[in-house]
Amino acid sequence: MVAVPGNELSRHHHTLSLFSDFENETKDLETSLTQIDERGGLSVLAHPGRYWKLEEGKVPDEVRDRYVAHYKKHDSLIGMEVVNQGDRYPRDRALWDAVLTELMPEQPIWGMANDDSHKILHIGLNQTIMLLPEHTEQAVRQALETGSYYFATVTPHPQNERDPAGIPVIHHTDHDKKTNVITIHADCGGEPLDDGAFSWMSAGGKVIAQGPTLALNEVEGLSKYVRAEIRGTGGTAFTQPFGLRTAAEMASDGISGE
Repeated sequence: MVAVPGNELSRHHHTLSLFSDFENETKDLETSLTQIDERGGLSVLAHPGRYWKLEEGKVPDEVRDRYVAHYKKHDSLIGMEVVNQGDRYPRDRALWDAVLTELMPEQPIWGMANDDSHKILHIGLNQTIMLLPEHTEQAVRQALETGSYYFATVTPHPQNERDPAGIPVIHHTDHDKKTNVITIHADCGGEPLDDGAFSWMSAGGKVIAQGPTLALNEVEGLSKYVRAEIRGTGGTAFTQPFGLRTAAEMASDGISGE
């Protein structure tokens, strides 16, 4: 185990404060985020669905813009909790996609799934899986900053099917620059997954393809970013977003490639 300094700030919008000794006494989120910035810490907005509601099945523009403003202003703010406890706020994923649609590919916002355990029955529902070269505090911080982790949960599945052993394991992801194809290498309990287990989402959270591979030059509906959800027998794993840029956008910045 690697212990890192941190706590949950709960006098305002619940926020994870990491790699900092800051403990807030204010009820103002902006003040807390500024303090974390100044202390060189990292922060994550926790279960945002607690603080807003869908309108006609959509994230209100005012809500989206409020969160986008937080992420643009604060360098320490690197992520969003999008699965919490027993998935109390499924609309958190809708907000994540709405914010990603505004900020990607320039500013990725990394997703997390956390137990936020207040009772024993809350423990073991969700996982944030860090991909670390070594078990050190610095490696944990670097993974958080660069999105070198994925997250998983049993909560979208019926109660009688929830099983952490049935959560897909993502071993690695490849991008073939010549063919412009992304491939996710994953299995579930050591067994291969059907193509239908993989769903790819792009701007707005729209499903644009299925299967472990995504041919970026061939799929319609791609914009800004793509992320994947992989459904196993007992749980679902989520990748972080991959930023997308057109050849023209890259050329304008002096970057070769497609």
